[in-house]
Amino acid sequence: AGSANRGGSGLEASTSDLLRKVPLWIGTAGISSVLINRLVSGVAAVSDAGSSQSRADVIAIILSASCILTGLQWSSIKARQYEQVPQAGERVTFLDVSLSEAAQREIQWTFEALEGASTACGLVLFHGGKCVAQFGFASVRKQGADAAIGPMLQTMMSKDKGNYIPNLKVYPGRVEFDYLPSTVQALIMQPLGDEGVMVVCSDTIRGFTKIDQSWIATISE
Repeated sequence: AGSANRGGSGLEASTSDLLRKVPLWIGTAGISSVLINRLVSGVAAVSDAGSSQSRADVIAIILSASCILTGLQWSSIKARQYEQVPQAGERVTFLDVSLSEAAQREIQWTFEALEGASTACGLVLFHGGKCVAQFGFASVRKQGADAAIGPMLQTMMSKDKGNYIPNLKVYPGRVEFDYLPSTVQALIMQPLGDEGVMVVCSDTIRGFTKIDQSWIATISE
């Protein structure tokens, strides 16, 4: 699940690494051009500092050196990559009988789309104070109709504002999500009006990008 998104993330990382090296290439090319120009033109490597050629070379070398230093600095800065964590629990497909067929199809499509295009590994929907749908990985002890909406989710609904927890392991309120496997790494809580809320969980720390968050917020509307 989420292979397309992880493949895209790998491409983004490769592109980012490539761009970080551009100043290095520019700086190296600049200094090399100065040296080659002196060799080809027959100008001595060390000449009169007052000549216009020397002044131009000095400026070119300073700019090239700045590019090289910038490239070295950029190359040393890399975003930490987190590994996908295999999920415990079991995969479930739960839909409350009160949901219409159209609603059931829409919820199922939503989960399949999220799972295929992001690091999402589970989806839980609460409406009217009860769990009406759960897809993906769930806790073996509690899931589906037994899942209960906690105080954090109730706060999200009352404020009508979503929240993203990028690292669930260090979040004190994680005990509220006992219907999810203990291996879930991150999650998004997104209100569905005044009476509903959607929980989307990920198997990777910081697994949801800004685009993923915006997409989930759009889906909830």
